[in-house]
Amino acid sequence: MTVNTNDVLVDYEGLCCQLTDTLLVLEMASMEDSKQSSALLNTVIQAMNQLISEHTQQANDYRKGIKHE
Repeated sequence: MTVNTNDVLVDYEGLCCQLTDTLLVLEMASMEDSKQSSALLNTVIQAMNQLISEHTQQANDYRKGIKHE
């Protein structure tokens, strides 16, 4: 296995952990029936947008690296 493959796998393992945490927050918010649930959902939305942005950038950087090898 190459170093690049390990880097990608580590990134995806981290992504899975972050998504698991996000899912737990969503589950907590679904059990709430108050103003707190709105705050939890807004936090999850922001976290998801950040994850999408970070991993889109990582994928783009990885593809650029492949083209230059």
